[in-house]
Amino acid sequence: MDKRKTIGVLLIMSMLALSINIGYAEETAVTAVANAVTSGQAVEVPTDGGALVIDKAAGTVIGFKGSVKNGHIPAAAEQTPIIAIGREAFKNCLTLESITMPDSITNIGELAFDNCTKLRSFTVPKGVTAIGKGVFNKCTALSSVTLSSHVVSIDEEAFSNCSKSKLTLRVVKGSAAEKFALEKGYKVSYVTDDLWTTTDSTATTLTTLSESTTETTTEKMASRGGKIRRIRGYIPSSEETTEETTDDSYEEDKGEDDNNDILTGDVRITIGSSIITIGDKEFITDAAPYIQPASNSTLVPLRFAAVAISGGDPEKAVDSDMIEWDAVTKTATIHTDNSTVSFTAGSADMLIDSRPVTMDNGVKAEITGGRMFIPFRALGNAMGVNVYWDSENKTALYSSK
Repeated sequence: MDKRKTIGVLLIMSMLALSINIGYAEETAVTAVANAVTSGQAVEVPTDGGALVIDKAAGTVIGFKGSVKNGHIPAAAEQTPIIAIGREAFKNCLTLESITMPDSITNIGELAFDNCTKLRSFTVPKGVTAIGKGVFNKCTALSSVTLSSHVVSIDEEAFSNCSKSKLTLRVVKGSAAEKFALEKGYKVSYVTDDLWTTTDSTATTLTTLSESTTETTTEKMASRGGKIRRIRGYIPSSEETTEETTDDSYEEDKGEDDNNDILTGDVRITIGSSIITIGDKEFITDAAPYIQPASNSTLVPLRFAAVAISGGDPEKAVDSDMIEWDAVTKTATIHTDNSTVSFTAGSADMLIDSRPVTMDNGVKAEITGGRMFIPFRALGNAMGVNVYWDSENKTALYSSK
């Protein structure tokens, strides 16, 4: 064989070898799903727009089905804790805009969100210590990633092909994530580890507020520009369809008193977005609303939404003493003027001045990512403000009008 033929053969063999390697990489997630299905370990968990495929033996999200838009990873699958997102699990999920997940997640595989071109924001769970190669590769819409001080290693290609002009890394001062962001030229904003540790699932049990404490809380809220009003009552919605599936562009739910003065500006909270808008101002939080699969109802983060409705600063909600958290009973209580509203994780009832009221559609309050989530409509009605649902933009609107 002459020299040119030898070179040609070697070139062809090299190309074949390269194609095999590329093919293997492309099929990693597919192979994982196939193996889990074959072994009977695969579990499909419904989520907005499709389903997540979970290997229940490994406690790992290994793939997805359908057009997942606002994904929600549960804390467990058939009693097995979910601890990881596998390699390429959401690769090429072109519809994915947001993903919420439990604090039990400790590992995110390489290329986990590769080419998720609509993913907008992401909060890394506090148990994750490393961000691997290509985790957010080609996430061109990504504008915010929040990282705790527990993240000690970030691969140089973790955010490859993302827009540096658009992406802000929210980091803890003095952390490895801050060093990475500054060295690589990313925009930086600062958070504290309180975003992960001062949560509704904290082991610290707060004592019940006394009347004097409640009055102090009211004075503090008023000093921040908030308007406090007594809770008048709860009016359940009468729609047969849920707020997410209504055909109307806007659904309105009014409290029994039309003189709603609790708000200083309309509050907008959108599914999949960690940004709360009050009037014309935007506030970044660490939790995004999502649709609860079992009830098909929109859940919002209680602490941030309640503070926003009361005229406070959602970004300072973790320090607000208008919210009382009982870690033993998993109950969050909102203190407004002389009345209270309480939600307990796993319960379909809320308490308004100790009076139980069953929420619509079988929806239950639940804890996700260390935050208490409750139905947006129940919160607004209980706090006495008008509630609208923008089905086109998947946005809840709380208004005094």
